[in-house]
Amino acid sequence: MTHDDITSTAAEARASELIEQAIASAQAGEHEAAIADLAEAERIASEAGVTELVTAARINQGWVYFDHGDMHD
Repeated sequence: MTHDDITSTAAEARASELIEQAIASAQAGEHEAAIADLAEAERIASEAGVTELVTAARINQGWVYFDHGDMHD
């Protein structure tokens, strides 16, 4: 395992953790915290090249905006 593999694995774990935390925050009505966590998860996943987690963060952002009633054009 190379340093890049370890870094990517750590980034995947952190992005996944932030997504789960964001879901919990949204379910608790803390929409701003959820959006912030999802934006950070998207950034981390993007920098690590983990497109599946970038997509998951974006999908969940849409869900949080919808749940909060704050749809953007």
